[in-house]
Amino acid sequence: MLSKLAGKVGFSGFETGSPAFDQRFRVHADDEAVVREVLHQEMIEFLLDEKLEGWDLVGGWLVATREGPWDSEELAPTADTVRRFMSLVPEHVWSARDSGASGDHGG
Repeated sequence: MLSKLAGKVGFSGFETGSPAFDQRFRVHADDEAVVREVLHQEMIEFLLDEKLEGWDLVGGWLVATREGPWDSEELAPTADTVRRFMSLVPEHVWSARDSGASGDHGG
């Protein structure tokens, strides 16, 4: 959903009303209603506060990429950030997306 965080598909030009967010991220998605549900104020603040370069949300997967190897000391804080991100996505969004798939999304 975010060009620095998510896959590029569907409509573009979505603006949240947060100038800092709208300047930093370009939003692309198939379903504008889902974007509006996911990009609530707490999520916007989280995304602005976190360093998320190299993150993509593709299909149902959150992927973090970078040049070079991961430092083992970075893994726990990165996992905490991922859990926080996933907990901010409303559970009904995960449920609708999964359509019965198993797995905990941290909600």
